[in-house]
Amino acid sequence: MGLKTKPAPGTKVRLTGVFLKNTGQQAGSEGTSTWLTEACKCVMCQTNCVAVNEPHSAALDKTGYEDVPDEIRLKMRRHFNLANLEIVGAPPKAEDYP
Repeated sequence: MGLKTKPAPGTKVRLTGVFLKNTGQQAGSEGTSTWLTEACKCVMCQTNCVAVNEPHSAALDKTGYEDVPDEIRLKMRRHFNLANLEIVGAPPKAEDYP
């Protein structure tokens, strides 16, 4: 059910079918989206998350993040829990299919 170890930076990933199904996202763009993992030294990335090459919503809209300096906020990236990702091109997993 997703990744167990952090992939190397530059690895192409996508959300797992199980995650999309459990969150009701069978339709929409998230199921077709792919990202490249990035190196990140934040607290989340020191545990079970990984940063990807999509800007965090805070980089686009300052609302709610006014206290974060622009030089940090503009560099913020979207993060995903490893359990919700799979490597694109890897063999499919049985648990991702009904």
